[in-house]
Amino acid sequence: MNKETPPSETNYSPPSEGLGVVSYRLAKRSNMPKTQRSKKVIADTSSNKNMQTKKIANKYDPKTILIKDYKWADVSFNIRDYGEGIPLLFIHGYPFDGSMWFRAVDILLGKSDIKLDGKLPQSRTNQCPFLKYRAIMPDLRGMGKSESPIISQDPTKNGVKIEKYADDLMELLQQLKISRPVIVVGLSMGGYIAVQFADRHKKHLAGLVMCNTKTTSDPPEVVEKRRAIIDKICSVRNNAQGVLESIADSMIPQLFASHTYRDKQDIIDEVKSMILSNNPHGVSAATWGMAERGDTTKLLENVNVPVLAIGTDEDKITPPSVVKKLAKIAKNGKYVEIHNAGHLTPMEQPEQFAIALNNFISEIEKNKEQ
Repeated sequence: MNKETPPSETNYSPPSEGLGVVSYRLAKRSNMPKTQRSKKVIADTSSNKNMQTKKIANKYDPKTILIKDYKWADVSFNIRDYGEGIPLLFIHGYPFDGSMWFRAVDILLGKSDIKLDGKLPQSRTNQCPFLKYRAIMPDLRGMGKSESPIISQDPTKNGVKIEKYADDLMELLQQLKISRPVIVVGLSMGGYIAVQFADRHKKHLAGLVMCNTKTTSDPPEVVEKRRAIIDKICSVRNNAQGVLESIADSMIPQLFASHTYRDKQDIIDEVKSMILSNNPHGVSAATWGMAERGDTTKLLENVNVPVLAIGTDEDKITPPSVVKKLAKIAKNGKYVEIHNAGHLTPMEQPEQFAIALNNFISEIEKNKEQ
């Protein structure tokens, strides 16, 4: 399955207006003077007439946003931005990209062939009516099709701190002119980033969803494994694709529930494609950030908005007992366990995931009205 093509692609009708209809790439800027780059960005993003004439090739065609104000480099981000309503910021895990959310977002936006209205099966009897959402699915810096400049052959100087990823996302929200507080949804590494976002950008947070993740730092043996990956990528420099192959081969058996690994080859292929499509240096930067991160339990304790922790019964990487603790740590925490899923819940059980997320947000909205 093409990772950019969600299951209900053929049935999709794009909205008549809004960001979801825009699909474009900025011109490559590496050989352009800085002043020309800025003019190019304005020309590409300011004309609604030009934007409306772009061909819609794919339901979740990414577009690129260029952040020009960083001190050391221009950074180009690929995002997928669809729907109108409550803004949801989805932060993907390692070493994936924003397309990992397609299946769940399909259901949240009502574009899936899974019908959630009418008479519900027993598993859905506690489901709230689905709200209207705006789903924002970026590729993190250096991951997927987002860029991250290589400023040194020293991998420690190219590494990206978890805090930096969180600040990137705040910049993206500002570029999208989203002033309303958002629901931040992070999976695995995305959960590490989500906690930092919650701490650093409190005014912009309406709720926090922590999926298959934790707040503790890595034990020494895991840190050493991460450093070994960085060393391998650095040693082969421009021919690091083999390292991504080895990462994929070692990770994939650990990522999924037994039935997914046995019966859903399309999902396995999709995940492998995501991993292999990454820039090895972006993977190295993210690996460094995870190895260097500290414990964020205190940060989660100080989060004042509602927190949903989602664990799964077959997660070999972050067992449900670990995720369940997050709900106890948070001031206003809730835990939901999804069955027959491993580490990639929104891909393995998108319906259960979407229902849990919608129920959580519905409760937040209900409490606002009281």
